[in-house]
Amino acid sequence: MKAILEFNLPEDQHELDKANAATRLCSVLWDFDQYLRSEIKYKDKPLDEVREKLYEVMNSEGIDLERLYI
Repeated sequence: MKAILEFNLPEDQHELDKANAATRLCSVLWDFDQYLRSEIKYKDKPLDEVREKLYEVMNSEGIDLERLYI
């Protein structure tokens, strides 16, 4: 079985970028879930530090969430 995604470029470039980022986004979510699990179990941190960690993990994977979401 094959699945083929087709995009009409350049008008669908944004959709192509989001599709290409999907694997990295899954990796970011997994890493962040593991981080949250550890923080909940062993530490007490304010949410701003948790959000900073999310962006740190996304940046390490080359994910710019604002660019992909808009």
